[in-house]
Amino acid sequence: MATWVLLRGLTRESRHWGAFPETLRRQIPDATVVALDLPGNGQLFQLPSPRTVEEMSLDGRRQLLYQ
Repeated sequence: MATWVLLRGLTRESRHWGAFPETLRRQIPDATVVALDLPGNGQLFQLPSPRTVEEMSLDGRRQLLYQ
């Protein structure tokens, strides 16, 4: 089973993917599809935004550990 991680740019939220995550799930039924929001965006809008790409990467990895 594969995991697909969707990131919508550095200042966009996962909602901008629209129906695409569900379409991908239907096309690859055994895959896990995860659309992440980075801190400061989307569902995580109240958290401070990471200052570096390295911090963004670390946060994304942390989120994936709990999926």
